[in-house]
Amino acid sequence: MITLRKLRSLKESTRLRKYLIILEEIENILKRGSKLSDSYYNSILLEIGNEVNLSQRAKELAFGQINQRSINSLKHLIMANLNIEPSEWDFTAPVDNFISKKIKLGINLYLDDIRSPFNLGSIFRTSECFGVSKILISQDSTKPNHNRAKRTAMGCIDRIDWEITDLDSIKGPFFALELGGTPIDEFDFPDNATVFIGSEELGVSPEALKLADSSLGRVTIPLHGGKSSLNVANATAILLHRWSEKLLKG
Repeated sequence: MITLRKLRSLKESTRLRKYLIILEEIENILKRGSKLSDSYYNSILLEIGNEVNLSQRAKELAFGQINQRSINSLKHLIMANLNIEPSEWDFTAPVDNFISKKIKLGINLYLDDIRSPFNLGSIFRTSECFGVSKILISQDSTKPNHNRAKRTAMGCIDRIDWEITDLDSIKGPFFALELGGTPIDEFDFPDNATVFIGSEELGVSPEALKLADSSLGRVTIPLHGGKSSLNVANATAILLHRWSEKLLKG
């Protein structure tokens, strides 16, 4: 731990960045349901409250009641002071007790050349929420071990079975999330299948579409705005919600 004396000797911007690291530690302690009994952390909050160039609201939070929300708000006020904008992949994964007895449904994904690590990580995170059994990944997709993918997935890459493979190795039945298919409200979701999720730029590959059309076909999310497409991670989330809802209702 950095000493208070050392903290005070740092230039302001460096000192504020050190505060952010310590506030992250405090936030994780509180997430675990523990009390902040360490006098060091309380001393840090007093130091933050005495910073000349922080906002009055930041000072109120530093001197006020300590809880997870107040520490989180204080952290973001210091980030604003440093002109740091939070991104999805900067957030820490929730501290939880993962229950191994989670529901796994007959839902499988094939990510067909997903290029964005953010999108891939987001799809993993959403898939964990909706009981996906396995994620199959094409050779030309970004890989789950990409740092940004791991950060965006918030710990979910280790919670779902996944494999890098090609179309020839996948067993049916199949369908594709693509334009020109059956509207999602009318689609008869199967009890067990693999859905093809296409790349951000090119959609589902012709080879995958051919397989889908010879099996269960295509499902489409009707859009009512001027934009012709959804972000692939958002579209996948909508599909997984509908599919899992259908399977759970029976």
